[in-house]
Amino acid sequence: MLAISKGTSIDPDSDDGYNVIVGGALFIGYADHPRRLVQLPRLGIASTAAGRYQLLARYFDAYKKQLGLHDFSPMSQDRIAIQQIRERRALDDIVSGRLESAVTKCSNI
Repeated sequence: MLAISKGTSIDPDSDDGYNVIVGGALFIGYADHPRRLVQLPRLGIASTAAGRYQLLARYFDAYKKQLGLHDFSPMSQDRIAIQQIRERRALDDIVSGRLESAVTKCSNI
């Protein structure tokens, strides 16, 4: 659900969204977050969002340290997403099928 809402998993050339940079470009290799600052003039912002869940580079750095991650691989991206859901206290809602409650709890991240 998150990947589709972020528009990452719909690109047939992507690695199921795990290698998508904000704006639609793809990156190669998972050794680290791509750290590319992309200008988004339509939105009036610049962003480093990347990966299936469009994680900013600064958040990757924090979660990399917290979770002991070694790369920006699909597994690492998934672990970060689960940790963010856990931090919003929505994991039990997901497991129990209370998706509306989980979405509400996670809507600001």
